[in-house]
Amino acid sequence: MQIIFIVPSISDSHYRNRIVEFIDKGYTVNVYGFERKNSNKKPNLPYNISILGSISDKNYAQRIKLYIKKFRELGKRHNPQKDVFYLCGLDIAMFFHFFNPGFKYIYEECDLTHTYTRLKGVLEYIDLKIIKSSILTILTSEGFVKYHFNGNKPHNVCLVENKLNPKVLDYKVPPRKQFDKNTISIGFVGAPRFDSIYNFIDVYCRTFPQHVFHIFGGPVPTQFETLKKYKNCIFHGFFHNPDDLPEIYSKIDLVLSTYDTKYENVRFAEPNKIYECMYFETPIIVSSHTFLAEKTNRLGIGYDIDAMDDNAIVSLINRVSEKELRRMTDNAYNINKKDLINNNMTLFEKLDSNLKMQ
Repeated sequence: MQIIFIVPSISDSHYRNRIVEFIDKGYTVNVYGFERKNSNKKPNLPYNISILGSISDKNYAQRIKLYIKKFRELGKRHNPQKDVFYLCGLDIAMFFHFFNPGFKYIYEECDLTHTYTRLKGVLEYIDLKIIKSSILTILTSEGFVKYHFNGNKPHNVCLVENKLNPKVLDYKVPPRKQFDKNTISIGFVGAPRFDSIYNFIDVYCRTFPQHVFHIFGGPVPTQFETLKKYKNCIFHGFFHNPDDLPEIYSKIDLVLSTYDTKYENVRFAEPNKIYECMYFETPIIVSSHTFLAEKTNRLGIGYDIDAMDDNAIVSLINRVSEKELRRMTDNAYNINKKDLINNNMTLFEKLDSNLKMQ
């Protein structure tokens, strides 16, 4: 038996890490994927991959035609008695399963992509059918379980959160910077792209020139380039994950992780920043009225805010105190670090058990 992955983008780091996990666990894998027309970057992959074609983010009709053609070909090429497909994302799962109903499959959903469309009701119905028919479905946020099933996880669903790469354990964590109320340092770690992140940085840097904002990562959209006018907004460029994370988090007092809550996907997602902030004991700022805010407040490890409200941003910064940050870092310190590291033994135990039942 082999596990056959179909990934939506050959440069997707999330699915790249998942494939490596399967290889490390001794599974025989075969990988198919798509290139993105707007990407010139060719990833250096630790496995062979067969390119099914090139797709555009805008021309969805053309993408569907390509899916139908290539998924029919894959159905003829592989044996439903010996091969199990690993379908990454709703659109791939929907079209592959429709044209190849005889194949067993594992389904992973790391974003509620259908919630961005007008057809989200119909697509949610299809999504639930795909989950029900799978050998195993992997959801990457407890919020997704809440969204789909009101928190009642079905027997064939496995929750696999976006925890830290085990390699982070190989790196020593430098001493944290001493907190100075007169020079607060906030950081964003990742690829900045949401309006709420831009607005927070803009208000923060304009209102508090004595404080500093650090942006670690890229690419930087044109909108964010305008923030370079502020001397207290520092762009550090790309970094290596997890190699550079200890040094990054040692330089900041808080980490910003606000996303645009007008999107349902964002309200239920659980980004890896929540695990990074706990591991490095750095208080986090998240968007209000989200699953992430519920978890942050429950654990007492950060603040929630409407990052599109200028007055709320100013009020938050004015009330940040050493005593409050110490309480939050202490709460993070008391969380078992092993629980924050990616260790998916439960996933593979459940998968092996479900495969034996087929």
